[in-house]
Amino acid sequence: MVEIISTAGLTERRRHLLNIVIQEYIHTAQPVGSSNIVRQHDLGVSSATIRNDLAALEKEGLLTHPHTSAGRVPTDAGYRYFAQQVLATDTELPSAERQEIRVQFKQARRDMDQWLRLSTATLAHASQNAALATAPRAVKSSFKHMELVGIQGTKVLLVLVLQDGTVKQQLLDLDEPMEQSELSQISNELNDQLARADSKRITEHYPSLTPFSRQVAMLVAETMERIDSNVNGQIYRDAWCRCYVHPNLPKVTMCARLSRFLSSDHCWSKFLANIQGWTKFALSLRVMGDLPNYRTLVLCLAGTALPIMRQGCWV
Repeated sequence: MVEIISTAGLTERRRHLLNIVIQEYIHTAQPVGSSNIVRQHDLGVSSATIRNDLAALEKEGLLTHPHTSAGRVPTDAGYRYFAQQVLATDTELPSAERQEIRVQFKQARRDMDQWLRLSTATLAHASQNAALATAPRAVKSSFKHMELVGIQGTKVLLVLVLQDGTVKQQLLDLDEPMEQSELSQISNELNDQLARADSKRITEHYPSLTPFSRQVAMLVAETMERIDSNVNGQIYRDAWCRCYVHPNLPKVTMCARLSRFLSSDHCWSKFLANIQGWTKFALSLRVMGDLPNYRTLVLCLAGTALPIMRQGCWV
């Protein structure tokens, strides 16, 4: 579950001040001082009052400072609070932009891969920022339909369809040729016995199957297990080049780390596996402290995403 950061004890002014510090730090990557806040924001109070409020926010664990004379920067808890407040805001894109997005999806083929590519491109365009998407899928694969199709001689094509729409094909090489009528009969029998079964339930049918049907069922179960082990599926990305100009990436070495991360599906899969089960972009904020090798990087990506949510560009 996402950790809920309570700010019930904060005054409205202190909540507003916390939002100012977080947004300023997101855009500048520099500690935020009380003098800058007084100069840029009309809060109707003195600099001394703001300093006291900043100290109170630091005592709550929402802000910290690099050294004694520096301004404040958000803590992980401060970022989580900000994300929760942003996600709780009911905002929408302009109606004309929503209509344009609907038209784009109506014109697209009814194909999951194309829809996901279009989704990331549309989100990147609407938010003017980076976008990421993964294919929706069930926790456990569930059998829907299969077909054995004779190709030539001993070669047979196995077509497997799962309940979530996933389609897998595999070429089989038999010991002896089989008539298409016999292959179709085996397919129909397996479709009846394995309907809506997951990989574990399929194994329970092995004893009642003929040797060849058992081999096909074993192949189906192994395929479903491989799919289940790859919990995140294909990762779709768009406009990640915008991350390179973010103020939280001032060093060449950090840009190199970001480049490796963004170009590696393996890194993304490990990262997404850590946040599986939480909600929206508060997820990455939740695990910043749990991924020490990518702490600064995740902070940068979270900082890049927060203004997107503030502007209401979840589509």
